[in-house]
Formats: sequence, structure tokens, C-alpha cells
Amino acid sequence: MSLSDLFKSKWQQSDVVLRKQAVQNLNSTDLDALLDIAKNDSEADIRRIAVQKISFPSHKRIACRGKRCLRSKRYKRIFEKNII
Repeated sequence: MSLSDLFKSKWQQSDVVLRKQAVQNLNSTDLDALLDIAKNDSEADIRRIAVQKISFPSHKRIACRGKRCLRSKRYKRIFEKNII
């Protein structure tokens, strides 16, 4: 944990385990945070959790527009199953 982590939300921490737990604790009403995480987090598992928590299909499409997201086979399966 770095000094700058003291001033960040839990989902923005540098520690992967803490970030993952924080994202798991977010709910679908935390849309801005979930979209940011889905687009920008460095860990694929954390991005996947964020996308799964987004409830509106149009928002899931927005979250998955990044190259990282669409490269993942898991995200492609989400699209193929018409979840989004």
C-alpha cells in the first residue's frame, strides 16, 4: 500500500486483492465506478467482475469498447450469449 492509497477509494487501491474485494462489494448503482473499472483496470478479472455487475446492456457495451475488454474470450462469450 502506497501513501497515495490513503486518499483513494478502495476500488482504486494499488493492491489487487483489495481492489477485487472492493469491486465485489460495489452494486449496480455505482455505475460510474463500474464503468471506470471495466474500461481501465489493469487486471482482467477485476474488469470482468465490473462488467458483470453492470445491469444495463447499453452500459455493458460502453464498458467493453476498449481493446482490452474485447480481446478477452470471456467478454466475447458475454456478447455471444446476448447478455449484452
